[in-house]
Amino acid sequence: IIARMNTDISLGEFEIAVRNLVSDVENAYWDLYFGYRDLDAKIMARDSALETWRRIHALYENGRRGGEAEKEAQAREQYFRYQAEVENALSGRLLNGTHTNNGSQGGTFQSNHGVYVAERRLRKLMGIPINDGRLISPADEPSLARVDFDWEETLVESLDRRPEIRRQRWAIKKYELELQANENFLLPELDLIGRYRWRGFGKNFLAEGSNPGPYEGALNTLFDGNLQEWQLGLEFSVPLGRRQAHAAMRNAELQLARSRAILHEQERTVVQSLSNAIADVDRAYAVMQTTFNRRHAARQEVAAVQAAYESDNATLDLLLEAQRRQAEADS
Repeated sequence: IIARMNTDISLGEFEIAVRNLVSDVENAYWDLYFGYRDLDAKIMARDSALETWRRIHALYENGRRGGEAEKEAQAREQYFRYQAEVENALSGRLLNGTHTNNGSQGGTFQSNHGVYVAERRLRKLMGIPINDGRLISPADEPSLARVDFDWEETLVESLDRRPEIRRQRWAIKKYELELQANENFLLPELDLIGRYRWRGFGKNFLAEGSNPGPYEGALNTLFDGNLQEWQLGLEFSVPLGRRQAHAAMRNAELQLARSRAILHEQERTVVQSLSNAIADVDRAYAVMQTTFNRRHAARQEVAAVQAAYESDNATLDLLLEAQRRQAEADS
């Protein structure tokens, strides 16, 4: 029974590995989606900076007002800054993406790499060729609807379905059986013993001569079957002090207590992880709404500053700063 439980425990570990793999695939999928959207935002910012630089560069070449050398250099610097960000957002940097147990058990979002790196990571997790001349693009769009979870139902399902909890419960059952098995060593031992065998005696191993005596050859006597013996009895033993049995019992009790404490802490960890996940969903949705308003305000600011700059009521610094804030809000 204990060996069968060890198999169940190994099965639980396999389920954990499969669950983490599925979670990592999904995390890599949305990291790649974010990589594409972040690249789009960087391209928009780059194109906006390019348009501003071209206009100021034209004034600079004609020697007109607003085309001073420092303004032309400042606009050019912003363009190349966003061009570098576009290149990084496309190729990516070799940094860790979102994966299980990086702050949260399901994976805390930290997509700070580009499209190509995220795409290769997703290919690796999917088990497909890393490079085949094609580029994977996510087809699903993230849901914009608010998702509300029922706490009681979700908590019960988590404590019941989490393979870590089931694996630890199997471990507790295994140690309970080991404790029962070790209790047997405290009992006196009564064994029924028996023996039956044939004997062979002789001066030599094989008898010599045509008329050997009865005990000239041991092998001859053995096959004659005249020297059979048997033994039957009871053997009763009580170890003095039973030190080994008591040590095994104490070890089994400590292992059982340790496993129960681990189960209690694992359940607390599940509750904490679930609380953090639900709270993070609410936080992300609230931040998404706030950032949407920020993005809308940033676009209005760019339009207003652009109009003011064209009418000589705003400086180039204000325009470039407004473009930077819009790019950050978009990303």
